Amino acid sequence: MAPELSSFEARRRANVVNNAKLLKDSAEVAAKMRRAAAPPPRSAAPRKRKAPEPAPRTRVMPTRSSARLAGAGSESDGAAVKFEDIPAELKPPQSKRIRQGGDLELSKLQVEGQRWSSTSALASFVQGAQPGVRTFTEEDIKDTSDEKLKDLRKGMNDLKLYEGWVPNDIKITPERVYALTFHPIQDKPIILAGDKKGTLGFFDASQKPPEPMDDDDEEPDIPLPEVGAFEVHRRTISSVKVPVFDPNSVITSSYDSSIRCLDLQTQVSSQLWAPEDDDEDLGITCIDISPEAKDIIIFSTLEGSLGRLDRRSKEKTEIWNLCDNKIGGFSLHPLLPHLVATASLDRTLKVWDLRMIKGKGELRHPSLLGEHQSRLSVSHASWSRGGYLATSSYDDTVKIYDMTDAMKWKPGQDLSNKQMTPTHKIPHNNQTGRWVTILKPQWQINPVDGVEKFAIANMNRFVDIYSSEGTQLGQLDGEGITAVPAVAEFHPTLNWLAGGTGSGKLCLWISVRPIPQWRLRTCVVVPILRNFFDYLEITGDQGSKKPTRQKAKERLALIQPGGAELYSDISASSTIKPVPLAGLWESNATMELAADRARYRLATVPNGRFLAAIQDALIFYHYVLKSGVDPRDIILLGDSAAGNIVMALLKYLEMSHKLPLPGAAMLWSPWVNITDDVPGQYAGYRNLGIDNVTTSVLQAGAQKYIPEGGIMTDIAPFLSPLQYSFKTNIPIFVHTGTAEVFYDEIKRFVRAMSQILGNRVKFHPTEFRLTTYYYPVGYWPLRSRQKSL
Repeated sequence: MAPELSSFEARRRANVVNNAKLLKDSAEVAAKMRRAAAPPPRSAAPRKRKAPEPAPRTRVMPTRSSARLAGAGSESDGAAVKFEDIPAELKPPQSKRIRQGGDLELSKLQVEGQRWSSTSALASFVQGAQPGVRTFTEEDIKDTSDEKLKDLRKGMNDLKLYEGWVPNDIKITPERVYALTFHPIQDKPIILAGDKKGTLGFFDASQKPPEPMDDDDEEPDIPLPEVGAFEVHRRTISSVKVPVFDPNSVITSSYDSSIRCLDLQTQVSSQLWAPEDDDEDLGITCIDISPEAKDIIIFSTLEGSLGRLDRRSKEKTEIWNLCDNKIGGFSLHPLLPHLVATASLDRTLKVWDLRMIKGKGELRHPSLLGEHQSRLSVSHASWSRGGYLATSSYDDTVKIYDMTDAMKWKPGQDLSNKQMTPTHKIPHNNQTGRWVTILKPQWQINPVDGVEKFAIANMNRFVDIYSSEGTQLGQLDGEGITAVPAVAEFHPTLNWLAGGTGSGKLCLWISVRPIPQWRLRTCVVVPILRNFFDYLEITGDQGSKKPTRQKAKERLALIQPGGAELYSDISASSTIKPVPLAGLWESNATMELAADRARYRLATVPNGRFLAAIQDALIFYHYVLKSGVDPRDIILLGDSAAGNIVMALLKYLEMSHKLPLPGAAMLWSPWVNITDDVPGQYAGYRNLGIDNVTTSVLQAGAQKYIPEGGIMTDIAPFLSPLQYSFKTNIPIFVHTGTAEVFYDEIKRFVRAMSQILGNRVKFHPTEFRLTTYYYPVGYWPLRSRQKSL
């Protein structure tokens, strides 16, 4: 008995039979069609055709007809024979239409008639750059009710094109600029640029420009600027970085698969990294270095990989394959260097966490936190100090992502779609074509004005400036710009901006106002004060003269040191002893309070180094208490270095318990972190170049104040309340200007003190200002206790 067929097998056999029948029927139909299409057989004897007789040629004459009989009017009525009614034989020959040469303007060629009068149909086809056509005008600057935004726009509008030489004369590199940066120095603009052939160019904008020529000179011979150019790579330089913490080093990367470091002091370029195999080609597209991880260099490649180079380690550099396509640009979070944002030809922005490395072998890679896909490839991703991400892509948009909560992210945390969705999309022409370097947004690293902003070139030969909220702040232009300044970047702190073109030319914009909100008077006075303080430091000025009894007989008090029991531990010294001091009483009827201005020993006098000032502060405080003033009615005041003394005295009172605590302390721009390396400490600080206090003055003061044996462990907490915050039972008021060199450290000091349970610290910064209070240490006995603190 044959086995029973399954339903599938039965259906398959039926299909075979049906297909065979269809093939047979098709063959029969095809045979019939071939027989029907075959020509009939020819006869053996072909028949001859009889040629037709030619017809006689006759001339066709027009037929006359009566217009009157046809019902038409007379010639006096204006009627005439219509041109189309005339036989073709009688029409005059038409002239041949000859082609038009040269350029034709459509405005002069428009066809008449209402049907063809519209030109709006062409508007949808207009694409690409329109050189010289502004997309941000004076009306846009004024078109806002936000006064702060209006001031910012006016400040950006104050940036003017460098007047020393026209851009076409400043050829910073021989070929097209691919990478550009400012040296972080704030005394003068120094620009570095890398080009397509591997040349690194230097331009110092502080060099003396040529003298103006007479109008009588027909062809004046204008000297060109001094530009240095060096072939440090063999192929395109993709990145140029000058770390703010190491301004003598210039780190470059190239498509020749190498990373190099140029030492500006020794003028030697050393190779930091290259593939172990000389035949391996791994072009590097971008590098980044974070101040928070000074020895770590992160780099991306044309192959879609990301590498981490540790300059301290001799171990092999680890490279992770992240994408199948080129990573065009990436950046590290300036404050959280474990976070990396990459932009790739695969149309994605991706955020990675270097704290968590997953996988093994070639599959190892950082943890992917989230990604966002654009319609076309993403060119670059740039991370701001405040946590905003800006990207440019070929879908003609600049996108801004709000990631200000990144500090709260856990290692490997998955970011939601909402977190990876851009908060702002800015329409922007990013179609660079073949001869223009790809447009990339670049944030200002640490802006002195406190405004987070980025620059990106405009294909109409401008540079656009945007805020973190996607608001346009400015559009920079100038005479003599003949190409797109495609590679545009801010100075790390100051409002200077440079752009490199496809022919190696440099466009430089500089503002006479370090801070846009400053008045012109402030811009003039601050440099004068800087020079004055430098003069005092050079000449060794000993400070203000002590008051004499002749000038302040009634207000002057000679104060004797207290007993030895007051001085113990840190306040006791074998070399520096307490001495009698002079105090000056002042009255202020308006505020109904009196002050005893403490004339403590300065560091410039003999035995005036550290401990002397604290001893003097303790003598004055003890004197005020002996005068019968309630300690709760006393406020300690001090500014700058005196603010440091106030905090040292307060710490001593909290530790020793020898005297009761005062009611409060008030600090104006206190120097909260005295070290023995001021230049290194403040290198890269955003306000260093604009404050009236210079590093030379600070360094001289620190060297004279620090004990001769250096900063020992027991005295460090009294010199640096920033690094050694402490618990105190009295309220502290701190004021500073956001334009001061101390501002960033004061802000960190306030944060550290505020985080201690029970501390009461009120911080009051004044925007864009330099504090000009110069109080010595003061003790203010109040007639009524201040409840506001």
